[in-house]
Amino acid sequence: MSPAGITTYFTNGTQAEFVPLEVWYREFVLHQQLAKLPLFRQYRRWKALAVWRKAVHSIKFKGSADYLVKNLFMLQPVLQEAFLSVRASCLEVERQQLACTVPGQPSTLQQFTEQHAACLQDIQQQLQAVCTEAANTAQSACERSLAALQQQLTGPSTAAATAAAAARRSSAGGSENHRRLSTGGGDSDRKAGNNTSTASAARQVLPGAALEGVHLANDSFALQAAKRTEKRRLSSFVRLLDLMMADSVHSMVVAALQRMLWCLQGHSIAADGSEHSSSSSTPAAQDTGLSAQPLAIQSSRAVLAVQSSRANVHQLITHSAATTPHGSLANTVTGRSSTVVLQLEVLLNDMPDQLYLEPTGQAFIYELDAWLRGVAATAKGMQQLLHHPDIKPYIELPAGSAHYSEDADLSQSLGENYDRLSHSLTSCLHQGLTRVEHFKAGFDIFRDMVVANRQFGRQALEEAVSDGLLDLQGLRGLLLGFQQQLQDVKNIPATVSVGVLEVQLSRLVLALTPSPQHCLSELHALLPKLAASAYSTFINRVRTYKKQLARQPTMPEEFVTHLALIAEVDSNRQPMDREFDTVSSYYSLLEEFGVATPPEEVAAARCMDDEYAALRDMTWAAETAKTSHAQVFLAQLQQHAEDLARQIDQLREMEQGEKFLQDSPDISCRLAEAAEMLAQVREHQATAARITGLLQQYGGDSMDTSALESLAESIELKHLLWETQQTWGATTSEWLQAQFFELDVTAIHEQVERTSWQVRRLEEGLPPNDLVPKLRASLTQWQELLEPVVHLRNPQLRERHWTAVADMLGRPVDRSPGANTTISTLLSMQVLDSKERLAVISNEATQEAALEALLGQVADRWRIVELFVTTFKDLKGVYILGDADNVLQVLEDSKVTMSMIQASRYVGGIKAEVDRLDKQLKTFSDTLQAWLAVQKGWLSLESIFAAPDIQRQLPGEAAAFAQVDRTFKDIMRRAHDRPNALQCGTTPGWYESLRKCIQTLEEVQKGLEDYLETKRVAFARFYFLSNEELLDILRQHKIPQAVQPYLAKCFDGIRLLEFGRATAEGPAQGNDILAMLSAEGERVAFGRTVKARGLVESWLTSVEANMRLTLKALAKKAFKDYSAARRPGWVLSQPAQVAVLASNIHWCQAIERALTGGSVIVTHELEQLQTHCVLQLEELTNLVRGALNDLQRKSVVALITTDVHNRDVVAALVRQQATSVNDFAWQMQLRFQYDADTDGIVVRQVNARFDYGYEYLGAQPRLVVTAMTNRCYLTLTGALNLKLGGAPTGPAGTGKTETVKDLAKALGVQCVVYNCGEGIDHKFMARYFSGLAQCGAWACFDEFNRIELEVLSVVAQQLLELHTALRCGAEKMMFEGREVALISTCGVFVTMNPMYAGRTELPDNLKVLFRPIAMMVPDSQTVAEVVLFSEGFHTAPYLSRKVVHLYKLASEQLSQQAHYDFGMRALKAVLLVGGGLRRSSSIDSDTTEEQLIVQAMLDANMPKLLSEDVILFEAIVDDLFPNTQLPSRGQAEVAEALSDACEQLGLQPEQAFVGKALQLHGTLNAWFGVMLVGPAGTGKTACYSCLRAAQTALGRLQQEQHQHDSAQPGAIFTAPAINPSTANGLMPAANSSTAGEAIMSSYGTAVKACSSTGAAAATNEEAQRTAPYQYQVHTHILNPKSISLQQLYGAYNTVAHEWTDGLAASTIRGAVMDQTPDMHWVVFDGPVDPLWIESMNTVLDDNRMLCLPSAERIKLDDKRLRMLFEVEDLQYASPATVSRCGMVYMPQDMRGWRPLIQSWLERYMAQQYKSDPATRLAAVAAKIHIEPSRMGTGNDGLGGNVNSSSPTADIPSAAAGPVA
Repeated sequence: MSPAGITTYFTNGTQAEFVPLEVWYREFVLHQQLAKLPLFRQYRRWKALAVWRKAVHSIKFKGSADYLVKNLFMLQPVLQEAFLSVRASCLEVERQQLACTVPGQPSTLQQFTEQHAACLQDIQQQLQAVCTEAANTAQSACERSLAALQQQLTGPSTAAATAAAAARRSSAGGSENHRRLSTGGGDSDRKAGNNTSTASAARQVLPGAALEGVHLANDSFALQAAKRTEKRRLSSFVRLLDLMMADSVHSMVVAALQRMLWCLQGHSIAADGSEHSSSSSTPAAQDTGLSAQPLAIQSSRAVLAVQSSRANVHQLITHSAATTPHGSLANTVTGRSSTVVLQLEVLLNDMPDQLYLEPTGQAFIYELDAWLRGVAATAKGMQQLLHHPDIKPYIELPAGSAHYSEDADLSQSLGENYDRLSHSLTSCLHQGLTRVEHFKAGFDIFRDMVVANRQFGRQALEEAVSDGLLDLQGLRGLLLGFQQQLQDVKNIPATVSVGVLEVQLSRLVLALTPSPQHCLSELHALLPKLAASAYSTFINRVRTYKKQLARQPTMPEEFVTHLALIAEVDSNRQPMDREFDTVSSYYSLLEEFGVATPPEEVAAARCMDDEYAALRDMTWAAETAKTSHAQVFLAQLQQHAEDLARQIDQLREMEQGEKFLQDSPDISCRLAEAAEMLAQVREHQATAARITGLLQQYGGDSMDTSALESLAESIELKHLLWETQQTWGATTSEWLQAQFFELDVTAIHEQVERTSWQVRRLEEGLPPNDLVPKLRASLTQWQELLEPVVHLRNPQLRERHWTAVADMLGRPVDRSPGANTTISTLLSMQVLDSKERLAVISNEATQEAALEALLGQVADRWRIVELFVTTFKDLKGVYILGDADNVLQVLEDSKVTMSMIQASRYVGGIKAEVDRLDKQLKTFSDTLQAWLAVQKGWLSLESIFAAPDIQRQLPGEAAAFAQVDRTFKDIMRRAHDRPNALQCGTTPGWYESLRKCIQTLEEVQKGLEDYLETKRVAFARFYFLSNEELLDILRQHKIPQAVQPYLAKCFDGIRLLEFGRATAEGPAQGNDILAMLSAEGERVAFGRTVKARGLVESWLTSVEANMRLTLKALAKKAFKDYSAARRPGWVLSQPAQVAVLASNIHWCQAIERALTGGSVIVTHELEQLQTHCVLQLEELTNLVRGALNDLQRKSVVALITTDVHNRDVVAALVRQQATSVNDFAWQMQLRFQYDADTDGIVVRQVNARFDYGYEYLGAQPRLVVTAMTNRCYLTLTGALNLKLGGAPTGPAGTGKTETVKDLAKALGVQCVVYNCGEGIDHKFMARYFSGLAQCGAWACFDEFNRIELEVLSVVAQQLLELHTALRCGAEKMMFEGREVALISTCGVFVTMNPMYAGRTELPDNLKVLFRPIAMMVPDSQTVAEVVLFSEGFHTAPYLSRKVVHLYKLASEQLSQQAHYDFGMRALKAVLLVGGGLRRSSSIDSDTTEEQLIVQAMLDANMPKLLSEDVILFEAIVDDLFPNTQLPSRGQAEVAEALSDACEQLGLQPEQAFVGKALQLHGTLNAWFGVMLVGPAGTGKTACYSCLRAAQTALGRLQQEQHQHDSAQPGAIFTAPAINPSTANGLMPAANSSTAGEAIMSSYGTAVKACSSTGAAAATNEEAQRTAPYQYQVHTHILNPKSISLQQLYGAYNTVAHEWTDGLAASTIRGAVMDQTPDMHWVVFDGPVDPLWIESMNTVLDDNRMLCLPSAERIKLDDKRLRMLFEVEDLQYASPATVSRCGMVYMPQDMRGWRPLIQSWLERYMAQQYKSDPATRLAAVAAKIHIEPSRMGTGNDGLGGNVNSSSPTADIPSAAAGPVA
């Protein structure tokens, strides 16, 4: 080494090498660096290790080779011979065939059974021989092996005998081995016997047992140990032989099953026995590998791998399953196919007319199973050599070798391939039989033909023809139809190959042929009769006309008849021509179809043309002679008229004589003469009428009858004069002589009036004479006398009245029986002079009688009025008053009647009776009022004080109530025994007792109210419960679980509490509270267990405190874990409320950090924060697109909603260039901060500060925050800061209530929402305000201005007191006369729609207590964007702009309809539908988001649009989303179910109708409330009824299929049929015989809603995915306008003081309480108006809450409940109602007239021919010309295709049957 470099010298003479110092140093550094590399640093150690490993491997390999050489049986000369011999036998076994089936040579089931039974028996014998031979060979080899061992150890002399015997046995066995298997099974028994004798001889020479005994006795210990080792080794050898034999049997069995499988799969077999497919392509599985591997030898000393080349069975099975057609007849071949293997027949059973297979499919499957069992038995028949008695002495099994058991399981001995092949065989045969069943079903039309033809009879045809339902065309159609049937039957082939099954049809053809032949013979027998009948009818009519026309008229009357006959013949000319054509057609039809007809009838039919022509000639001749005959008979009539005129003149001369107007003593004689003249003039009038009629018919001038009529009138008056004189004289004489008190005054009055009318007529019609004035004078006299007679005969006259009459007349009127008082007597008493005074007395008597009658009616009515006393709660001896309305109504009516009686001036005579009854009624009224008041209080308190706990807590009140209870029950028992109302109500002492009870009850009630108030003060949330609900809790205070139903009313987010004490031995038990569960299924465990012991209000207060502490602790933990974990995973691990809260805190901190960085850095920091927010939002969007359960999805969606708002806030700060935390752009936001001083969370907005309330909210959704929402937040928080309330005001759908609720969620405060109505009073409001003040909660009173103005005035004063106390910062306040605690976080908010009907203006003193905020137009685009993000749409901003613009255009350009709404709620519904489509499994995965939104908009809007608006809306969609193809949707299942339901319900499955039902289905999925709008008769009821039936069928089918798949996969179910029901509005379907065959039977298993451990969220989500349809849909229908509001929603019964549920309330409550998974539809069928629908606003919006006047709030489940409204229009509905509901419009033009005609006709025919369906179908097809195959395929409405050329005259009239 030198300063210049380094020189290297070599000793071997190599030239020295000089390296410069710099180069050497560089190489040195590089070497050092390389030496540090692991490869070079560890190279030496790796090299040594590699050498060592190679040496070890070599040693092990050599040891293994030596071990194999020493222990491998094949290398042992002694055992090799036996091994190869047994192996050769095994190969021969493998070549045996257990399956004798040959494709192309089908066998019957019996042949199949016999062939395989013989084959199995033969194989069993051969296997037995092989086992025997193998046993001999193994025994010989073992002997020789032991002999060799002994020779090796002791020398050759000892083992000589053993070796010789073994050699002889081995050679004997080897010589027989191959001959036995090659010659077959015929000599197997003989050879087995020979072998057996040989083995016996060998054992006689040297028995193994004896040999072993000798050796063991003489051998040394070392030799014995060596022999035992060798025996154990020989055990492995024998075990190997067993496995070889088992493997050969396994191969034989698998080959047999594989061959059978190929045959059943339709593959042909080659001549060499190899299988090949009949198809063009061979599955790849045939060329690969092997499936049946040899069994592993379970020995630690020897392993032998035996391989054989076999087909891959698994791939074969897979290919078979993939290529076998299911349910199709694609491989059906007429005649015999080359692949058929089995043979069966299709036969027809006469009764009950069913097609069946012979043999049955079940028999084939049974025989196949029997063959498989036989194969398995054959395989198990081989005895194991290990357990052979001749071999046991030579082997020794190792201890504990359980796998050497003699009883091996079949699956172990044959392997899993056997199970797979067996299953595949059964499945393949089942599939083949299924295809045959489908093939057989194709002959159902022939079966139906036979059934229908059996009803076809001659009598039915005759009736159809006689009724006009079957004409000639119909008969022709029947003939052609039956001929076609016969031809179709003859065309059926004798043999058809269906896959591998050959179906014989010859016997079926023989069974079907007689049916059409019989029908043709019936028609052939009937047609000649019909032709003869038609001919007879026609020819008789012709001959009758000819006979009548041949008769010449001789009188004018006969000529008139002759003319009528000519007219009749002429008018019937066209019908007779048609009859002539019909008769000719009949005989032409007979000739055309060769129907045998008598020759004489044919000849007569050919001659009828001549007779018909003769009739026409006679008619023409009669027409010609008509004029000449008319002239002759007209002259005769004129002569008769002249003769009649002369007779009238003679009669007139007689009438004008003076004797009829002069007085005569013989009135009877004059009357007889007048009667005679009257008869003559009547005769002349009849003659004149006859002549006049004939003259008119002949065309002559009419006869003048005016003189005759004048004469008749004069004679009639003169006859009346003498008749009246005679009658009046006789009647008056009788009246004068009759007893006065026996006269019929009414009859006298009627006779006087009748005679007066007759006299007036005589005065007007007769000339002046002396008779009529005399009659008038007599009549006048009697008219004056009639008035006093009527007064004196007044039946109401009493004794006091007769006394007054006697004083007036001067003497009394004799009224004694038998007195001779007549009218003459009264005339002598000068009654006519006193008639005015008599009238006064008679009137008084009448009025007094009327008052007495009224008084008697009142008294009589109270004698039968009884109190309605009913049993109380089925308790014996305890009664209450039932409905007292009837008694009160009777009492009110009686009071009115008594007042009227007392006010009358005629009451003096009955004053005493009136006063007595009036006093009773007043007493009864007071008593009844007190009685009802006591019962009201008793009923309200009885159930309370019946509880022992209440009695102990209120002993004084309980004792006082007990006294009232005894008194009340005693009174009720006595009333029950004597229920008469008046008697009970006037019982002495009752009124005083009841008044005392009232006072006591008031004291008890006050004490109870004070008691409940103490409970509410202790736990303020009890204020939100009614008294009944609170008492129900207190009655069961020892059962903590009793509070569960009311938790949702006390807490916003807690639905259930999880009770129990977790133990190691089992599930949680006890009353400890472990966690709280939300309605969404979220479970939040408490930080420490709450003891549910003691007073309920105490431990509920602990629950409330623990709720807040738990949430506070979780919020702190989530806040700390936020930065340490990935956000998606962190979100799913936190409660939803905590996740949103912690995320907002971190977001606020990030913003404030950015804003405090200085003006230069702020913008950059905010932009980075904005980018970070966008990335976080993308993460959550990707997360929500994944597979989340319902709870996780709600949690992520809530966070997405807040994240979008946070992103927008950051963007606004960037846009407004905010530089400080004091900028208003940041101050105006809700800011969440963690306050280290208070260890709590603080929420700020501007100058308002709020401590977070930690109210548990569950996984409730959050509101999208827009600019309007933020302004509302500012107003409400400012109002709270000023201790005021907030009043959001605006139209429907702007988010007023939801904004208040969301602000409460943001602040962690409870918010109680209540829908106000007219039934709210100030007491109810006071209780709510008191509860709010003491628990610090918020209340949002929706529709606040619907409360009555009087109540609002009182509410204003109550709120003023509350706000005043809040401003003063008081902790207690006096409210409604009671001191209550005051928590400053309480708040009152109201929402109003000021412009709608039914709203009132708030008083000014109430307005000043609220800060108003107008909410008019929401930011639709922001809302749409946020909702789309939460539904997992990546292009949410782009899609939101388009959707909002589309809705704007739709609202402007579409027609204005009352049911149209394109507001915020409709927009949100569209977006949610789009989200549902994105998650739906029926949508293709490659569908774009734009396609999903277009489909969602069409689904949500098309149902409600009118026909003319549909085109315009589609055009708008096309403009905004051009070239967007709609995604394919899997709605075929629902559409098919709807079509089936239409047929089952008797409706027409028209495409338009099914489409409307599909639209209703989609609308019900998107909306909680749906309105079916349309005129009457458009099918609204039928639409939802059809959908209900379809959903029920789908739900049941899906559930049953799911259960079946779990129990027995692959089975096929057939659903039973039920009877169809009839729906209103549409007609029954045509095919009524098959209606109802597809609706499933009801599924009655109830399913739990969720588990108490809170794990139900994922389970429910999974259930929703796998079972989208509920098991059953129930409909509850009511008409809201047919009852009052009180009957609809409920009201208090003022008598019983009980809340009476309304119809809607009870129906909805019952549906909510149903714990089954069934769906409930509450259908309101009636007009919609604000009077009743406004009370359901909170039901139809997102609150899903029914608020009742009883303060009860019913939470509705939107998964199992829907509100359906069936209305004609929405003319009177408010926008608030329209915006809350989905709409489905049923247009008028959707249903045409064709379905009406078709369905009515089918039902009419079914009614007319109930017992003869064949005639009905024939009549419809032939007469009406409606094609059955085309029914229901028309495009007009819901109906079928009706031949337009059919004459309407052929359709039966409406009078013949109902047209539903």
